[in-house]
Amino acid sequence: MFVRLLITIFIVFSTKVYAEDALEVEGAFLSEYCSEYFGMLNFRFENNTDEWVTIKEVNISFPEVKDTFVIDIVTGKSLISWHEATSTLIAENRFMSSLILGVLSGAGAAMIGKGGSQGIGGAVAIGSLGTLALKNISSVRTDIAALNLVPSSHLLHGEILVPPSLVADRWILLNTKDSKKTPYITEVVVEAKTDKGTRVNKKIILRTDQDRSCRWQSKLLKGNFGDF
Repeated sequence: MFVRLLITIFIVFSTKVYAEDALEVEGAFLSEYCSEYFGMLNFRFENNTDEWVTIKEVNISFPEVKDTFVIDIVTGKSLISWHEATSTLIAENRFMSSLILGVLSGAGAAMIGKGGSQGIGGAVAIGSLGTLALKNISSVRTDIAALNLVPSSHLLHGEILVPPSLVADRWILLNTKDSKKTPYITEVVVEAKTDKGTRVNKKIILRTDQDRSCRWQSKLLKGNFGDF
């Protein structure tokens, strides 16, 4: 009887921890930081349990994209250059600046200081990696975090710890070029796996053809919807 009771309790607790809705994922463009060739996405991971949850792995894919090499993830030197070019825009919103740029793992200082973008140059461990094709994420994910090629608030920086009944936000900056192989991107699929065994696979609609709030890839729509 006692053994059976323990088994019952374990099953009940396990059901709670591994429930499908234990972890929810939402995603959206950060439109203020989008431009013709750059799209910034923010993902929010919501922990609906009373326990700390560690997201061990996150992968994203774009169903409309047939050739994943047409999308690059901006890292390292290229991320610094992008920040320098948009520093005025970012400075207008201190909260978003903190969210987006964060603090580099092990750097011990915020990426933006009194010296502006110079603080980033001193904090980021510069490697040969400037942009990374979407197809190569899985093979170099560990190196990206180890080399500090992205800040701690970046989607690819490593494991994501989400407090009980709270959320964690992570972002990623994407770069595309003018190419016939590059479609107008309206949706993303997010796959996540936690230390509790929870798996999430969700398709998120980012925008419609009529939605012009994010300027990323706006040239693809000008013929049908006029200037942005």
